Amino acid sequence: SLELMNYIILLVLINLVIEGRWWREAIKILLVSFVSVVITIYSTSGVEAYLANVEIAQASLMILLNFVLLLQLIRRHDIFIFQSPMFWFAGGTFFYYSMFLLTHALPEYKAVLQVGPQQQKKALLLIIIIVQFVFYVIAAAVAAKKDKEDPFAPY
Repeated sequence: SLELMNYIILLVLINLVIEGRWWREAIKILLVSFVSVVITIYSTSGVEAYLANVEIAQASLMILLNFVLLLQLIRRHDIFIFQSPMFWFAGGTFFYYSMFLLTHALPEYKAVLQVGPQQQKKALLLIIIIVQFVFYVIAAAVAAKKDKEDPFAPY
């Protein structure tokens, strides 16, 4: 599934940047265990199985990891935080998964999903993804600027 690949890529990227050996080991264990569970569920239930509980757990873990990463980046870069591409990347990811959990927690959202057409869900998710994409574009622009100034500078 595309969501699983996205989750793996995000965890690997966070693992490259996050400080602390304990966090890095925890991310590796999380990555292996989570991917194993999802592959097992897909192999027994089929790829079209909707994994609501897995999505909620995934979103919760990504919020936690990105929050820790944001705190570490703020501590490391202080006033120059907006010049760090990882700040924008972690901010966009934090925003996306926070909105994902928020929309799934609202009773009105659940009622719309059960009764109404899927158009409302698609429109809401599209807006959230566009905002996440804006954060990622800012991260790429900041990274390009940093590469021009000092190609060997850490992010």
